[in-house]
Amino acid sequence: SKPRAAYTGPRSCSVWGPAASVLGLARPACRSQIRASRRNRKSPPLFPLRDNVSRTHQPVVVWTIIALNVVAFVYQLTLSPRELQGFLYHYALVPVRYFDPGWAWQVGLPPPDFTPFLTNTFLHGGFLHIILNMWTLWIFGPALEDRLGAVRFTILYLLAGTAASVTHAIFNATS
Repeated sequence: SKPRAAYTGPRSCSVWGPAASVLGLARPACRSQIRASRRNRKSPPLFPLRDNVSRTHQPVVVWTIIALNVVAFVYQLTLSPRELQGFLYHYALVPVRYFDPGWAWQVGLPPPDFTPFLTNTFLHGGFLHIILNMWTLWIFGPALEDRLGAVRFTILYLLAGTAASVTHAIFNATS
């Protein structure tokens, strides 16, 4: 029988790859190849602008929701501080309104009015808040809308927003 050759380990540069290069273990002949592959590699963007899921329909509901959110935000920006406070008391979620009815009546808010659990899903507390929320909706919403259909996606969006509002109210009852 033929004698076995001693195992000398992998010789291919691709096997040693980036880990060996980072640790300084790459064979000298491979170092230039590794550097060249890094220069030619197109890395994905740090901040995604879209997904790569194929769709069959235009995301009309996503565009509509984004437009509604932007219109509500721009409207908020046009209000004076006093008007903004009144607007937010009526349409944003103020949990203490439901857990302390006396306070609610004192500031002129009817405690049995549950519309803020829905309306607050279209309100945002600043530029970063609306930019990040709409960016996430822009990236992930179209694929969901395409898979679920416009009606079911709309229902999902509204139910998820309402569930988030209820959760917020429960954990922030004195807010």
